Amino acid sequence: MPTGDPLSIDDALTADHVKLDGQFKTLSELIARRSPEGSPALEALAYDLGFHMQWEEEVLFPTLLQTISRYSEHSIESLLIDHERIRSSLAELRTALAQGDFPACAKALDDLHDFLVGHNGEEENGAYSDADRKLPPEERERLVRLWNARTTR
Repeated sequence: MPTGDPLSIDDALTADHVKLDGQFKTLSELIARRSPEGSPALEALAYDLGFHMQWEEEVLFPTLLQTISRYSEHSIESLLIDHERIRSSLAELRTALAQGDFPACAKALDDLHDFLVGHNGEEENGAYSDADRKLPPEERERLVRLWNARTTR
């Protein structure tokens, strides 16, 4: 649940998870209907999700490791492994959709969904809440400012 704190990393990035979840739902519905709009919806989700993960990898995760003494490298490593699994699932889905292999699309969507649900929970209850609780206010402000200044489509 959003805190309403303008310096909340958790609020900012969880709101993006909600947006991405909506894109995933739309994509799933389009693929289930075998709509030609499935491919553009997949590319939009892959772009936005890729941007989100890249920002975490280049900005948030290094900040947590550098700023919080004894922050768990294992936790970050686990999240990075998840990112690779998510990218792999997106690639499998892209291939299956391009081939019109809808049973493979369904499996790739299920895999992607499972990875996203587990991963998002780990971030929201781990890295994001840790950032809110353990980073100094000026560092949280810097991160939120960087997140809000990002440019997407």
